[in-house]
Amino acid sequence: MAALSPDEIAAGKTATLVAFVQRARRIQTHSLTQDQDALCALKYMIGGMISAHPDGTVTEIKALPPQEMVESAAALVRPVLLNQDDVHWGKVLKALEYFVHEHAGLMADVKNLRGEWQKIMPKDGKPLGYSLMLVGPVDPKDSPPLTDSTMAESWFYGDLVHAKRESQAKAARVGITERYRAAVSTVANAVWLTMTTLVLVNVAQKLGLVSLPKEALTVGVVPERLSALWGQPDAILPRSRPDGPA
Repeated sequence: MAALSPDEIAAGKTATLVAFVQRARRIQTHSLTQDQDALCALKYMIGGMISAHPDGTVTEIKALPPQEMVESAAALVRPVLLNQDDVHWGKVLKALEYFVHEHAGLMADVKNLRGEWQKIMPKDGKPLGYSLMLVGPVDPKDSPPLTDSTMAESWFYGDLVHAKRESQAKAARVGITERYRAAVSTVANAVWLTMTTLVLVNVAQKLGLVSLPKEALTVGVVPERLSALWGQPDAILPRSRPDGPA
């Protein structure tokens, strides 16, 4: 197979960034992303979340975000976490490096960002933020601590997108609430890093190092008209009958 020309390589890298920007902009409009303070707090949530008020007081919030909110955010960010996907964060950062390799500042930012991405859902089961030790009449040798990354993986592949028994078994010792709690932090971290990556792409675009088509940065990513019709009287919606169009 003939080697790709520089123009072909650049076109491929650009296509990767365009696909990522479109995905990231969808994540940017998600309800979980709208409150940046709350999103940041969720990244580090263990037992609860601390919300600061203008008067200097703080409130500890024990409640977890609605399951549907986190599930939809997890579905949107999942391609950024999958190695085989075109918008996997590793491919996106490589594409960005291709264009900004002569800019020391952005290259340092990309390097730091890669380190943060590598912490998400570690393959070796290391904790992202915390571990749980189960207390009871069980030999600690038979019940080692469960890391948040292990519980989050169990939720992703045992409770959400798949029903793999081996994934479920990894965190069967704790209930779904603890698996979900760990997943919330993982999803929040992934969403946060996606937004940070999008910022770097936008900076590179503004500096003229990357040239993305205008549509990738401006075209709507949510079918607003269809969403606006939800819950409206049926009379304004086109309907079909078995015997032909209405």
